Formats: sequence, C-alpha cells, structure tokens
Amino acid sequence: MESRSIRAITTIASLVFVLFQPIAANAADCDRGAAVAADLFGAADDHARAQQCKNKPVYITRRGASGIERILGRARFAGCRVYKIAGSFAARMHASWNEFADDNWATIGPRQLVFETVQSGTVVNPTRRTFVSAVPLESDYAKITLTKRGGRSTAQIAVCSHGPDGDTRLEHSAVIAGDRSDGYQWSPPELEGMLDRLISVQIQPTTAARQLGYVLQVNKGPLVEPVEEEEPEPTSPPAEEPSAGGVALPGGPTPGVQLPTSPASLPGAVPSSGGSTPDASDSVRPSPAPGPAQAPATAGQCLVTTTRHFPNIKLRCGLSVRDETVRISEDFLADCPLIAGDTVNVEIDEHHKKFLITGRASGGEWCSTSYPPGYYSGPCFSERSDASTTQTVTYFHQGKRIIESVVPNTCEPARLEAGTYRIVTVTSVKKTGQGSDLEIREAGLRLEGEEMIGDVTGLLSDPIAQK
Repeated sequence: MESRSIRAITTIASLVFVLFQPIAANAADCDRGAAVAADLFGAADDHARAQQCKNKPVYITRRGASGIERILGRARFAGCRVYKIAGSFAARMHASWNEFADDNWATIGPRQLVFETVQSGTVVNPTRRTFVSAVPLESDYAKITLTKRGGRSTAQIAVCSHGPDGDTRLEHSAVIAGDRSDGYQWSPPELEGMLDRLISVQIQPTTAARQLGYVLQVNKGPLVEPVEEEEPEPTSPPAEEPSAGGVALPGGPTPGVQLPTSPASLPGAVPSSGGSTPDASDSVRPSPAPGPAQAPATAGQCLVTTTRHFPNIKLRCGLSVRDETVRISEDFLADCPLIAGDTVNVEIDEHHKKFLITGRASGGEWCSTSYPPGYYSGPCFSERSDASTTQTVTYFHQGKRIIESVVPNTCEPARLEAGTYRIVTVTSVKKTGQGSDLEIREAGLRLEGEEMIGDVTGLLSDPIAQK
C-alpha cells in the first residue's frame, strides 16, 4: 500500500513538472514565421529604396549598465516610419502582406500581429495559429502578454524574432497547462534587440480535440527618434560646414575609393592654380597640412547620376565606376535644379577634405520650357511573373518635398502648382532568389500659367545604371 502511494505521488509530481515547465527551444517552432518574414523583408527592401529611407540615422533608446541610454545609430527600416517621408511605409507593407497572403501563404495562414491592440480567439487541436508582425519594428523592445480565456487544451507557445538577413531567434517558449484557470496570464521577459526585426507568436494546442481561448497583446518600447539634419552622422567625425554646392568629406577619402584628386582623372579638367599637383597614389590618404607651395585644390567636371536623395546627390567622376555622394545646399541652383545627366564643375580641396560643386557645366535646357500647372502622372505599375517582380513608381520632388498623389500609395496623378520640379522614376526588378536591380530616370519640369492635365513620360531620360 505504501509503495503504491509513493508511485502515485511520484507520477503526480512528474506530471506537474511536465505541465508547468517551459518547453525546450525548438527551431521548428519558428519555421512558419520565418517563411512569412522572408517575403516581408524582401518587400521592405523595395519599399525603403523607393521611399529613400533605408539606413537612416536615428536615436535609439536602450538600457545600459548606467540606465536608459539614447544612442546614435542607423536603422535599416525604422527611419521609414519616424522621418517625414511622403507616403506611408507601413501602408505599403500592409499592402504587401495582403498580396502575399493571397499568393504565397495559403498553407501557412498567418494572422497579422498588431501592436498595442488586443487580439483574441480560439484555436482547436490540431490547428496551429501563427501571428506575424507586418512591419519591421521601430523600437528596440517589445512586451508580450498572453491570457487564457476558456478551453481545456494544453498549449505550446513560441515567441520568435526574425531579422532582415534571414536570422531567426526563438526568444521565449512555454507550455500552458489545460487545467489552468481562466485569466491565467503568461508574460515572459521583455524582448530586447528588436529594432528592424519582425516578431512571430505561435499557439499550438496539444490535447486531442480540445481548444484554447486566448487574448494576445504585444506592446512596443520607446520608438527611435529622427536625427535632425544638423546632427552628426553616426560614427563620423565632425565635418566642416560646406558652402554653396560643397560637402565636407569627414575623415578623409573613403578607403578603397579612388577620389579624383588630379586633373588627369577628371574629364574636361583644367590646371589647378599654382604649385604642384598631388600624386595619384596619395588619393586614398589624407593630405598633410597645407604649405605655401602646395595647390589648394584640383578642378574638373563630374556627371550627376542621381538626385533622388536631394540634397544628397551622386556624382561619377573620371574613369571611376563608383559614385561619390555629396551634399549641396538646398538653395543651390534652386530655380533650375540639377537632374541626372547634367555635368557639374567641381573642386576638390585636399587640405580641408572638401568636395565643392562650383556650378553647372551642362544641362538645364529644360528650364527654358514651361508647361501649365495641373495634374501630372508618370510611369507607375507593378507586375509579377514566376521569375521576377517588376515595380515602377514615379515621384515629383520640389526641393526636399515629395508631392503626394491624389490618392497616396497608388498610381493616381499628383496636383502640381506653378514652380520647378524634379521627376524621379524608380524601376525595381527583383529576380527570384536574387537581389533587386534598379533603374532610375530623372527629368526636370517647370510649370507656369493656368492649370491643365499633362503627362511626363516622354520627358524622362534614359536610366543611368547605379553601382
């Protein structure tokens, strides 16, 4: 009798131990969320490029040894949500979710994980319910709470996070016993390091033919903050204040990039005034302090390859196959802005590590022709095949501002008032299993007079391939 009682007590203790212990980490619990996240990050890359908001500098709130810290860093996607950028990155991601749900995820059947919102339901064994967030997180923290609301099934819970480069982590896992009372709440430790990641939650009842009712809520931590323009770039030393169309080059020339520092490397170059010309072999090293016998700068011309990140523009100089990014003042050539295909006169001051655009060398002919203000549209479409997905979007820029279309996030025309505009059309071709290729066309548009309806397709230049 005594041995039978001991066996019964041992059995009950073992059962309690099994029911209330966290389950072992299992990568398979994240598989469904990882498959959904891979598609979403592909869309996020395309949308961030189109909206020119990828890898923006931001302030990130994190907990350090000394308490809460505000750190200057870069966010792959989070900047798309905290900077004032025309169109909604989140809306585009939700639209991509809907497209994938129709085409790619029929066997997964994920539900969208919505932050700061109570989501409830009932799941019956053998069904497995998977929630996945639709937009990369713009906070470094998240807090998950799951409350039991009825049902008698034991359930396994897995919380996973997914990164843009395919890395998946099982953050928390647990078993909720079927005999837990209604109102039981599972609240694991706060998720950390979530910036630019997607989160998935999987609920799997394990008791045959029984169900579990749940209430799920996920809250974000402090959001990243945009960096004002006058703030320094992350990890960059202080830069000199540029003048006119110039930009200071922080820390000297970029390693591995041959800056055009001699007249021979620039098309249309003119001799520098006085002194000797620096040797080309010194072009990837900071110059010594200037002396009276040294030339202050070299000069020449460079091709404008894109202005879509204005006031940052890209130039291609000499025989280089890489573009140099320079920042110009917003009022530089404001009446007739630079566009791709123009050439500019440049000076490179090695002593102060400063790249100056001194003026336009060619281009700007469009400024002499004007069209009436009104509603304008450009190329805008999306198509998908088994081998690739092609998307073309057109933006109208006036200075740094992008003019919204009549119906945001669609291919409707934009209402343009009198003024000068840069038109940028971005075509993204994403091949299955590969990265995206970009083609960028630009045009200038001057509008004067009374309103009418027009189309800019015929004005766009041939694309200049981006490296």
